[in-house]
Amino acid sequence: MRVARPTLLILALGLLVGCPVGDDDDSADVQADDDDSVGADDDDQADDDDQVDDDDIADDDDIADDDDIADDDDIADDDDGADDDDASQTEHELLVAHMAAISLDLPQMLDYALIGPEALNADLAGHYVIDLRSDDMDGDGTIDFEEGHVPGAQVTTLADVVTFEAAGNGGALPVVVVCATGQTAGHAAMALRLNGVDAKVLEWGMSGWHADFDRWSSIVGDLADGFPSAWTTGPSPTPGAFGPPTLATGEPDGASILASRVDSSVLDGLNAVPPPDVLGSPSSYQVFAWQEQADWDQYGHLDGAVRLTPGSLDLDTLGWLGPGQTVVVYGWSGQTSSLIAAWLNVLGYDAVSLALGMNGLVHSQLTSHAWPGPMGYAYETGP
Repeated sequence: MRVARPTLLILALGLLVGCPVGDDDDSADVQADDDDSVGADDDDQADDDDQVDDDDIADDDDIADDDDIADDDDIADDDDGADDDDASQTEHELLVAHMAAISLDLPQMLDYALIGPEALNADLAGHYVIDLRSDDMDGDGTIDFEEGHVPGAQVTTLADVVTFEAAGNGGALPVVVVCATGQTAGHAAMALRLNGVDAKVLEWGMSGWHADFDRWSSIVGDLADGFPSAWTTGPSPTPGAFGPPTLATGEPDGASILASRVDSSVLDGLNAVPPPDVLGSPSSYQVFAWQEQADWDQYGHLDGAVRLTPGSLDLDTLGWLGPGQTVVVYGWSGQTSSLIAAWLNVLGYDAVSLALGMNGLVHSQLTSHAWPGPMGYAYETGP
């Protein structure tokens, strides 16, 4: 699965941001980010860009041909959602039909997908907290989790988060996934949600929990100022119309294909791209901005970006995405876009989250959804 290679500048930022990559967890949050971003708005509840909004549902003319979308006729009565009598269905068609049948469409997967530090602190006993910071990012010999974590949290890696939750919680409590800044946690929360778990991202990660773990303050910025030709205003272009990607898991039904894709395309590491990579060559990517019209008009956007709003991208509008292109999604902070990128990865798209989102592009201009600074909640140290 593709992980965009950062420039030297962003590689340095990545070491600050952090939730590591690979089997040990996660890649540096800045080498990917959500969102953050990454479900509910990055600020992150229903009023942000993460909540489903019916006002901006895409026109039928922009939706891909029905051949790219699973027909109701192809959805069976069984748990798979696949029509056992139709041996001609592709893996992608089987997967889409299965996800539609069991309500795994993107609007449902983003519904209340983030939780603020205030809300978690008010109900710690009512949540199962999983921390992904299993690496020693500062090289002092102690893993980040042991230097400080949400009281009662358990530590694991991105690669193992699904099996870890099943063994330790089994869906008994709502899950909150924590990383350094909220970027990697978006991938983990989406993997859990696709497995039927009520999982949320701790908004802003441990950076928002306590100042001792604050990485956000040092990485927000106005990187778009250095690339004036890549940042523009104006209307959103009409989305394209593309065929579906090809999946080749070798699995026979939608449920098995889904499990295989989650394991191979989401749990293998954070898929993100540093802002300078996209700012330096926006035409090299298919870019989607998760923004309401008023924010699009006020702040501008990456050149060539298509504007999305909650509810406009779903299983019926996948034809907007080109299977042969790198799809970049950005929102306010990279946390919501991390969730979206993970969902698209499962469906076979080479999707990445733009690290830090608007907080890395035009932070000083933001009048809402900006990094608010850390809280001062109690934390535990040690294993």
